[in-house]
Amino acid sequence: MKNDIISIDNIKDALLRSGYLMENRVLNFFQAAGLNSITNHHFPGDEEGKFREIDIIASMNFGNIPLDKSLKGVSIHVHFVAECINALQPIGVFENLASPEFNREALLFTLVNGDEDLRERSSLLWSEALDRLTSSKAPAKQYCGFIQKNQKGAEWMASHREDFHRTLTKLTQFVKYDLKQIESNWSGRRPQNCRIEIIIPLIILQCEILEIKNNTELELVKVPYYNFNAPYDEYTSVSIGLVNEEYLKDYFENIETKLKMSFEFLKRELLYYYK
Repeated sequence: MKNDIISIDNIKDALLRSGYLMENRVLNFFQAAGLNSITNHHFPGDEEGKFREIDIIASMNFGNIPLDKSLKGVSIHVHFVAECINALQPIGVFENLASPEFNREALLFTLVNGDEDLRERSSLLWSEALDRLTSSKAPAKQYCGFIQKNQKGAEWMASHREDFHRTLTKLTQFVKYDLKQIESNWSGRRPQNCRIEIIIPLIILQCEILEIKNNTELELVKVPYYNFNAPYDEYTSVSIGLVNEEYLKDYFENIETKLKMSFEFLKRELLYYYK
């Protein structure tokens, strides 16, 4: 019977190989960075109302642009929506050779409140600011995982990872739901102030991320993070960040720098227009 009882060492080993501690580490990172963070957020994920769960949502008020002595202005709010995947084998993302302008690495956003002129001008300027920061690398549209054909043999094969596909689908469903919730919750509240709400969906991985290049010959490049375009609706895609957990800090600082540059551009242009 003693062999049926797990030892403390085996418990620690099982936990270290699981995703439970990974979620706590990611949560602690966002909280230490000053973001309001929650875990295990439930939302209705389909038409039947079946609830699904998002691992981590981390939000912050990025900045405010007052435009007069009243409450008129623009505020920027950022929400990181993260799913954590604990996997031993690498994820491969196929290099997208299309021109980046046709595969934008865009930050998804919506605008709430403010008068029509302020919303329209803020939307155009924010889009212009992001376009200036578009990466020269187009987001990937294909991925694969790696499994052994059978337990006895050593032969490996590239495969379509179902857990990864389900996570992409869940993040896309949540983005659609959350955008509607944001518009519903804030519509009419502080109507003079235009809110730019940015949603950044992430998949944080313990495994390596490999860029698969096959232009002239097959080449595998280990990358710290990568953008992946997942279908959003019939016509558009949503850019989801794939991040190796070891490089989460670097990724966050990169996004923060882009947001700061975009914010300063928006602030300068709006203050000039409304002076």
